[in-house]
Amino acid sequence: AQELQTANEFTVHTDLKSIV
Repeated sequence: AQELQTANEFTVHTDLKSIV
């Protein structure tokens, strides 16, 4: 479960970088 949460956070960071 923790791994999944980390992956989700990574995706969010990637989305933020993509927007920039």
